[in-house]
Amino acid sequence: MEGRILVVDDEDTLRLTLKARLSSGGFEVDTARDGEEALEKLKASTFDVVLLDINMPRMDGITTLGVVTEVYPKLDVIMLTGFADFSTAIECLKAGAKDYLVKPIDTTELITRMRSLLRARVSERALEELKKEHAEAVLDDLLGPLTYSYQVLGSLRKNPPKGASERETALMGHLRDLSALMIERSVSHLDPAQLKSGGATHQTSAQVAEAIIALPYERTVGLAATRNVTLEKKGEWKSVQIECNAEKMSLALENLLLRVVDGSDKGSHITVSVARIKEEPGRVDLTVQSSKGRDLAQRITAVLGRSQESLTETLKNVKPEDWSLLVSRRLVELDGGTLQLESSKGSEVTITFRLKAAGKS
Repeated sequence: MEGRILVVDDEDTLRLTLKARLSSGGFEVDTARDGEEALEKLKASTFDVVLLDINMPRMDGITTLGVVTEVYPKLDVIMLTGFADFSTAIECLKAGAKDYLVKPIDTTELITRMRSLLRARVSERALEELKKEHAEAVLDDLLGPLTYSYQVLGSLRKNPPKGASERETALMGHLRDLSALMIERSVSHLDPAQLKSGGATHQTSAQVAEAIIALPYERTVGLAATRNVTLEKKGEWKSVQIECNAEKMSLALENLLLRVVDGSDKGSHITVSVARIKEEPGRVDLTVQSSKGRDLAQRITAVLGRSQESLTETLKNVKPEDWSLLVSRRLVELDGGTLQLESSKGSEVTITFRLKAAGKS
């Protein structure tokens, strides 16, 4: 079948004739006698195009068009009129109709128009999918690593490794600035409307927490040492299973760990722990805790406490060093979890990934 069409007309002969001709042309066709019946059909099934008569009893075509364009904005509607009333036709086009046809209808022309319209719909859908794939790739696969690089380079510039020359330190600063520029330009080309909202789920599988924690820990522990900060793994991280995209969740944890290390005071002790919650068998808490982070809680609250505004606007309103927190939150939410500042007592800060449990540990 080339597409699904709903023919709406109170004239039995015309309605059945159009159904027969369109069906012979390879389309799947259903019919309705008036606007009210058409709306019931639209609730029950999905269509690509509606052929909608203007003059009908109970609910006329113009009223029906208003409802259809509001409730089903992506549905194409072609108006049918029994006379060449161009002013009415133009009003219908302004109200959202795709086209109009004057009766008597040339079925050969109708089939040609339907095929052209449906080909255009297929092309539009393919373009929309491409835009979504591009936006997701930029945000999840490009901005994640870029914010990580930005954080590492910033921390190294503030606390250069022993033996680093002035030229090497300056180069790290330059690379950090380049990372910031790439992030800004990437974000400026994102269309927020193409991004999945928080709570949409990636393809997931049961991952042992060890696979999520190990790499971020190994990559961050050395950097923590340069700041005189200790990093430790605790809890059931070798056995607890989490339902998530392990690669993206690991990146989320890595970005968060870097921000916590960078924001913790010297001498701080940071722990990464994971545990199943007995009271809620379907939940796992992955926790990052810093013993000394006087300003860290405020910075995290300023970012994670923001409402779900568009990423573009959010990035304009937070400092570059906090971009990694936004990336972490998004990656966690896309797997159906939450990332939040759990508590702040004095200078102690606790941040929790609340994730889905999987299997039996």
